[in-house]
Amino acid sequence: MTDILYHFLHHLGWGMLLSLMLIPPRLIARSFYLVNLAAILALWATALALRADGSWAALDPWTLTASLLLLLCAFVPPEKFERVLLALFAVAAAISAVSIWADSRLLAGDEIYNSTVFLLFSFALSGLLAGATMVAMILGHYYLVTPELSFGLLGRFTWFIGILMGLRVLIMIVPLSQGDVFARPEGAHAAIFFVDHLAFLMQRLLSLVFLALLVPMVADCVKRRANQSATGLLYVASFLALMGEGVAIYFTVSYGLPL
Repeated sequence: MTDILYHFLHHLGWGMLLSLMLIPPRLIARSFYLVNLAAILALWATALALRADGSWAALDPWTLTASLLLLLCAFVPPEKFERVLLALFAVAAAISAVSIWADSRLLAGDEIYNSTVFLLFSFALSGLLAGATMVAMILGHYYLVTPELSFGLLGRFTWFIGILMGLRVLIMIVPLSQGDVFARPEGAHAAIFFVDHLAFLMQRLLSLVFLALLVPMVADCVKRRANQSATGLLYVASFLALMGEGVAIYFTVSYGLPL
């Protein structure tokens, strides 16, 4: 369970960081980035603590370095914020991606669907999908306090989430078609394993189905400039994405099936 939570929190923070780069700093208040950065640092700090498990030697050096870089954002002067921010984001995301690649190598198997490259792509999509819905939900709140904020930003996130969902569904076809989803680990009780596994699998598929239904509804709210309705739907979408991608990490880490 510790490994599953580590991967989930690490990838979520990385996805939020990359998603923030879709919004130019000149178009929104500085506080928007600081709120999101505080959330990312909290996620990564928890992930680092879970991975280290009380041992400094076991700390993830890549994510730790990326976290320290993000801390610098809080001390960037306002006049330099726009110019420096995206550069720091890009460097921190690249450094943290090295850790995701290393984890993919450790979990890789002999099949196409659990190879290092496939797992890396799956982890990246998982983090981006969950992270983008979280950032979009926070962005929705800023329309309440910044009426002049362009609705094009929320529309951009809606399209981005829709594309990520399409890619997520496509790559799920490979392990579902080639892997044995109900392969029972040695020592597991047959009936209990089947029921638990089926419940997790149904939850994973249903979360994607309901999320797919919500995305066009959010797009319609954006078109009608109904930011409160869009934000409410994004609350539900972020919950579904977090729940679905959490189960996806469970299947990947426990059974080598990147669903």
